Amino acid sequence: MARKPTYEELQQRVKELEKEVSKRKRAQEGLRESEERLKTVVNNVNDVIFQVSPLGFIQYVSPKVKEIYGYNPEELIGKHLRKTTPVSEVPKALEALKRVLSGKTVKNLEINQLDSRGKIIPMEINVTPVKKGGKIIAAQGVMRDISERKWAEEALKREKERAEGYLDIARVMLTVVSAEENITLINKKGCEILGYHEEELIGRNWFDILVPERMRGEVRGVFGKLMAGDIEPVEYYENPLLTKDGEERLILFHNTVIRDSNGHIVGVLTSGEDITERVQAEKALRESEERYRTLFENATDAIFIADTNTNIILDANRQAERLIGRPRDEIIGMHQSKLHPPQQAEYYNDKFRRHVQKGRFLDLQAEIIKKDGSIVPVFINASVINLHGKKIIQGLFKDITEEKVILDLRKEMAVRTLIEKAKGMLMDRHNISKKEAVRRLQKESRRQRKEIEEIAKDLISSELFLK
Repeated sequence: MARKPTYEELQQRVKELEKEVSKRKRAQEGLRESEERLKTVVNNVNDVIFQVSPLGFIQYVSPKVKEIYGYNPEELIGKHLRKTTPVSEVPKALEALKRVLSGKTVKNLEINQLDSRGKIIPMEINVTPVKKGGKIIAAQGVMRDISERKWAEEALKREKERAEGYLDIARVMLTVVSAEENITLINKKGCEILGYHEEELIGRNWFDILVPERMRGEVRGVFGKLMAGDIEPVEYYENPLLTKDGEERLILFHNTVIRDSNGHIVGVLTSGEDITERVQAEKALRESEERYRTLFENATDAIFIADTNTNIILDANRQAERLIGRPRDEIIGMHQSKLHPPQQAEYYNDKFRRHVQKGRFLDLQAEIIKKDGSIVPVFINASVINLHGKKIIQGLFKDITEEKVILDLRKEMAVRTLIEKAKGMLMDRHNISKKEAVRRLQKESRRQRKEIEEIAKDLISSELFLK
């Protein structure tokens, strides 16, 4: 007969049982906490987590299915995958299940699904096999709603189709760059400018292949803000692009953002005009104008430029300011006749008209009037030229004050020499004094009303005989 346990033994046994129960409770609580954490993670994943049996029946689906499909999870559990799969897509779904059950993983499978209202939702599925004891007992995966991505692709496709009608005849470069910075469209003009074939650019990163390295960081940053909607596109701007040969071409850009049906920015449609030669020509013209202006300003003669139709002075150089004693802002806008003595205005207006008709003229005996009223003799050399379709006259005015003084002195010396010679002839011919010879020349000058040098000249040429 078995011995009955003592009181102490029973008490010890009770303690051991209590410890075991306590240990099991802690294990259960730990398991519940682990399940809660797992459930929290699953419930907050943005994608739908699912599990189907080898026969295609849904064994588990995460709560996210309510948000995307409109179904409560319990409405789908136990149902065949056909419930959420369009008829046309069922073969694709079953083929994917077959592959998983053979031990393979299905990645990035795009397949349409149906929500609770029968609306098609494009999804991307990744599925892996579930094994137990070395045997595949289910297929488990994640489904991601790719509606926005599909909208973006369709938007880009629509833009491409819309552009195709004029792409090849457009005189400017046309490109579409996706939000991922990839070139999805480029026309023939763009390929011609950049020296690429279309297939060499499609799918390539716009910044890595076409933007000069020194500018990539800055330009990429602006593009990122544009895609995020943080800034509005600049209507027109200039940026260089690299050709296939590594040459930089300056392009004048105009951008338009592309949006999907929900208004999200998914890319940029860019038109670009190659302005390299034009900018180079403008630069050369500016340099030429600067050289002309330097020569114009530093010329030793005064230069006046006037409109041939209105006679209004359009420009003048520094020497012109010095010549007439007026600042440029007073000269510009003056009538050209105001350069000359007022009593000779009509004379110079008539000369100006005749000189314009001839196209070029020289005036050896002109006079201009300074601001202080003094008269300055000048030599004018002018010509009519065509500037940007407008006829102007450019006149070089040379101050000949010193030359005129020298000429006057020479003339005076010549006259004195002539008179001295005539006096000598009279003195020899009539045996008279020098004083008497002068008296006779003066008397004949008064009688004939001629200058005394003319009388002397006639006497010397034997055309006159004085008694």
